[in-house]
Amino acid sequence: MPPQKILDYHVQYMAAHRHWSPNSEKYCGGDSLLTALDDGWEINDVIYVEDHQHTGMRYVPLYHFELSRGSETRRMCVIDNPYVWRLSRKPGFRVLPLAERPAPPAQQPQKS
Repeated sequence: MPPQKILDYHVQYMAAHRHWSPNSEKYCGGDSLLTALDDGWEINDVIYVEDHQHTGMRYVPLYHFELSRGSETRRMCVIDNPYVWRLSRKPGFRVLPLAERPAPPAQQPQKS
């Protein structure tokens, strides 16, 4: 089982509260993930990773976290850094290639 409380992630204090919305930013940093955890979101046990190519030949891993809070769910794409890498390797998490993530369920058409 993955860690569930913010202190389980070895964060004693947060220097800043970092808001993130999937409608405004495609990717975010680890600080946005920590803010979500502090706000009561929980990381599901499977984390997906992809290699994203920037200009030229530089690749950067992107971690796709699926978060839940009560009946709400959201997906958060976080740019690689040493903290996020260590977090994804904690016991209780499985890291899989993004290609193995199931497709989201098709949305039902709205009735008029």
